[in-house]
Amino acid sequence: HGSPEEKTHAVAKELDNNEWEATDCVLIGDSSTDYIAAQDNGVCFIYRGKKNTLPNIIYSPNFAENFLQVISHV
Repeated sequence: HGSPEEKTHAVAKELDNNEWEATDCVLIGDSSTDYIAAQDNGVCFIYRGKKNTLPNIIYSPNFAENFLQVISHV
């Protein structure tokens, strides 16, 4: 989903239409609007993009540089 539909609304609609629990979901995105949509809906977020695109608060010492690092810790 993308423009023109607001991403927060699109995520909420997907959760509702599929009867998914937000805590059981992960949104993988490449923009600050993806991050905000995940946060607004209580969905975990994995950022896939350049580090300087999102607020510094997302980057911690445990920041995964690639998806293989994420799935190896599941």
